[in-house]
Amino acid sequence: MKEILSSSKAKNVLGSPQGHNPGIDQEFDSYAVVYHSDATASVNPVYSDNWAEIFCYLNGKIVGVMRFYPNENLPVNSYFGGSPNYYPEIKFRLSKFDDVIKLLRYEKSLRLFLNRDNLNGGLMSGSKSVGEL
Repeated sequence: MKEILSSSKAKNVLGSPQGHNPGIDQEFDSYAVVYHSDATASVNPVYSDNWAEIFCYLNGKIVGVMRFYPNENLPVNSYFGGSPNYYPEIKFRLSKFDDVIKLLRYEKSLRLFLNRDNLNGGLMSGSKSVGEL
């Protein structure tokens, strides 16, 4: 069983009935947390809604980002980079920040996923043995 923290309610995030694979499934081995202050938002309007970011890296190269927003109107998930190296940009409510940090701290084999067709995505841990938390 995999733990999934998703910013959507989609079940099928990596496949598609049309036969093409719209999925981005990006493993990462390290991360950096940026938690913006209130002053940052007043100086730079780019950060007025985005209060925290977690940059994800694989072998020292950025491979995705999670952004956290305080309001109920989340921007849609997106991706960046060129084909075939797309990287997910997953958006969460700020209230999910502690849950995400716990997953980052205690789980191994972490990955970000995103369906490019419907922009559903999230954070996923690797498989666990039965009975393991």
